[in-house]
Amino acid sequence: MEALMAVVLTAGLGVGDEDPPLWVPGWLVGWNVDARADFNHTSGNTNTTDVGGHGSMERALGGGLVTLEFETLLGRAKTSSGTGTNKRRFNVDARWERDFSERFYGYASAEVLHDKPAQIDLRWMVGGGVGYRWPMDEKFELTTEAGPGWLREDHTSDSAVGVTEATTVRLAGDWTWHWTDRTRLREMAEIVFDVSDSDDYLTEFETSVRTDLSEHVFFEWGLEVRRDSVPSTDEKNDLRVFTGVGIDF
Repeated sequence: MEALMAVVLTAGLGVGDEDPPLWVPGWLVGWNVDARADFNHTSGNTNTTDVGGHGSMERALGGGLVTLEFETLLGRAKTSSGTGTNKRRFNVDARWERDFSERFYGYASAEVLHDKPAQIDLRWMVGGGVGYRWPMDEKFELTTEAGPGWLREDHTSDSAVGVTEATTVRLAGDWTWHWTDRTRLREMAEIVFDVSDSDDYLTEFETSVRTDLSEHVFFEWGLEVRRDSVPSTDEKNDLRVFTGVGIDF
């Protein structure tokens, strides 16, 4: 992990004024890219310190904005039941967004999750909806979204049904405070619930602080809380504290 951090800092700091930087491969030109290497401490399904990474890519396409997002956590830990396991979680999101007006926009999204400690082989989520950008002071940004979707989970737990499916509704909000020219605070919240059973829901909350160290290097730390009201394991909550260094261009 220390070597990875060194690579990130060397790549980000060893640049001139070129835009994009000369070290960016040709196939990434035209994309806005953000990549971060993390240290993580988690509790819930596992209690451990992990290494991981997060990345996002976005560009204009088809009259809208396409965003791809990737996240991974890797480690070795004991589960909530006390057994040993390889900590492995992968998350991939794809999203297309198009403006209807200055404030209103529509979106379509798809997400795939693999979470071994939570005994989820694959969770598929697809959906769409509308969003609104609230008028705010120039230091603040606030968006809210709502829309229907579909969820499917393949489980590895012997105590859970092998496959579950549900029609869902998603509600989400994203608030950013640009504290200074280099530092911002961001709060994100999301709930996805089964329309046929309001007691079956997923929630995710994340708060983070990001500081630009140079034109292309940043430092970020934060807290993430996830809750599954009907989990495959005995543990409903997952808490993660992360800190990392990244590059953007």
